[in-house]
Amino acid sequence: MFAKSFTLAALAALVLPAFSLEWLTDLETAKQKAAAEHKPILMDFTGSDWCGACMHLHSYVFEKPEFEAFVKDKFILLEIDCPHGNKMPEEEKARNEALVTRYAIRAFPTVLVLSPGGDVAGGFLGSKSAMQEVQPFLQEGLDNVAKLEKAQALTGQEKLKALGEFHGSLNKDARPCATSLVEQIIQADPQDTLGFAHRRQVEQQRQQIKKRTLTLMQRRDPQEIMATVEELKPTVMPENMHMLLEMKMTGSVLAAQSEDDLAKLRDSLQAELDTLPDSPEKAETASQLKATFSDIPHLFYQVKAVRARKAQEEKLMQ
Repeated sequence: MFAKSFTLAALAALVLPAFSLEWLTDLETAKQKAAAEHKPILMDFTGSDWCGACMHLHSYVFEKPEFEAFVKDKFILLEIDCPHGNKMPEEEKARNEALVTRYAIRAFPTVLVLSPGGDVAGGFLGSKSAMQEVQPFLQEGLDNVAKLEKAQALTGQEKLKALGEFHGSLNKDARPCATSLVEQIIQADPQDTLGFAHRRQVEQQRQQIKKRTLTLMQRRDPQEIMATVEELKPTVMPENMHMLLEMKMTGSVLAAQSEDDLAKLRDSLQAELDTLPDSPEKAETASQLKATFSDIPHLFYQVKAVRARKAQEEKLMQ
């Protein structure tokens, strides 16, 4: 027999895990707490009402006792929610969207380990299904925080070299998010001896070209596409010339009047691509070119279909 004092609530407490983790929702508050307690921040970018991978990560990792046991004395927890619904005050929503931009978030979920000052020291993208998949990333972040703080305590060229090496040591998921670290390196390197300022300019131009390309692809006007290619050509950096070639390929394909035109275009584009320096981006463009022209008769059929559809759309709009 159970004693009378053994209530249902007490029974539930024995059966169900008691989660006591506190997830903050404001970065500045988290930084203050992290500084006071000398702990790094574990920041989770999530979409609570639309991102299935985020929900999976929470259910299979963040809500498990082994996660709580590992993080409770090591991290300040911070959740940056970006819902699609209207469940959040506009001020908080704007603040979180600004953090998405600030940390160059490319996918959800993104989980970052930050120093108490808010600099990226590790992390990972995408969902995980168990704590053993997550723990190596968290431990790496913990170890990196100490390395980063040691590097930031240096001065002059020693500091610049250490920060550059630290940035290079970040894993491929965390490195693009380390925007504040890049800014520190650029400020400490006015001559751009490490090339960080140049690489940032390349990436900024790359994003601008992507935006232009997206708009052009929606309109599917070959003349407009080719005019944009000529407009951009004088200012495009060598590292981004592959993007111009991809744009030119699209415009030229849409303008082709025969299968013979497409065959000549393939050879011309390949010759132009061969003049570019080797890079992963060049290899991707080469693969795209090969795939595009793998079946020229079918490609020309697609071109004619695009023209017919566009003509029909324009007729309906008149």
